[in-house]
Amino acid sequence: LYATHVLSPKTYLFATPESWSALIEDREQRQQMNTARLEEHLRSVPHQVLSAVGDISDVLFRLIQDNQIDLLVLGTQGRTDLPKLLMGSVAEIIFRYSPIPVLTIGPFVPRERKVNHFSRIVFATDFSEDSVDALPHATALVQDLGTDFTVLHVLDGTSTGTVDFESSADHALRQMREPIPIDPEVGTYPTYAVEFGPFADQIRRFSEERAADVIVLGVRPARGRLGIATHLARRTAQHIVGDATCPVLTVRG
Repeated sequence: LYATHVLSPKTYLFATPESWSALIEDREQRQQMNTARLEEHLRSVPHQVLSAVGDISDVLFRLIQDNQIDLLVLGTQGRTDLPKLLMGSVAEIIFRYSPIPVLTIGPFVPRERKVNHFSRIVFATDFSEDSVDALPHATALVQDLGTDFTVLHVLDGTSTGTVDFESSADHALRQMREPIPIDPEVGTYPTYAVEFGPFADQIRRFSEERAADVIVLGVRPARGRLGIATHLARRTAQHIVGDATCPVLTVRG
C-alpha cells in the first residue's frame, strides 16, 4: 500500500520571495505531521508513505507506472462551494485519465462504513462500449467474493423521447441478459433492473435503496484537458461519484 500526499506548487503562486523560506518550512512541518499520522493508521499493513510536490494527477500517474499499482483509492469532497468544486474537478481528471481502476470514496459515504467486503455490487450500464469495458472488473469481484450482483440500466425519457416504459424496459432487459462471463461454480448470478429517470439520480437512489457496497461504472476517457467548465457541466459519472452513499469503482473505457 502506497499512501501518497501531493502538495500543489500553486501554494507559492502569490507569495512574495521573502516568504518562500517560511512557506517551505511550514510545508515540511505539515508533511512530517501528515506522514506520522498515516504511519500510525497503517502500522498493521505493509506500506510506504510518500510525499511530493507537483500536479496531483501527474504525480499519481507516475507513481502508478513506477510501482505497477493495481488500484487507486481516492477521497473526494462535495461541490457546495468553489474549493470543493475544484477538488471534484481533480477527481474527475484522475478517474478519466487513470490507466487503472479508481475507487472513489465520496463525501456522503458514512465515515463508519468499512470497505472490507463488497457483498452487494451494482454494475450500472448504458450499453456503450466504455460502459461495457467495466464489466470484467465487476464480474471479477463477484467471482472472488461470491457476492450479490445487480446489473442496472436507466431509461431517461428526455433522451429516448419515449414514455412507453414497459416496451423500452423489456428491450433493455433482453440486452442485459446476454451471456455474462461468471463461473457457474461460484453460484452467483446477476439480477437485472431497469429504472426510469435522470441517469445519475436513479443510479444513486437505486444503489442506496439496495444498500449497495459499491457501484461499478465504465467512464469515457477524457477528450483533451478537463477544466472547471467541464466540471460545472455535472457529467453523469462525476455526479454519481460525488453524491453516492457508497464507494464507486470507475474504469476508464
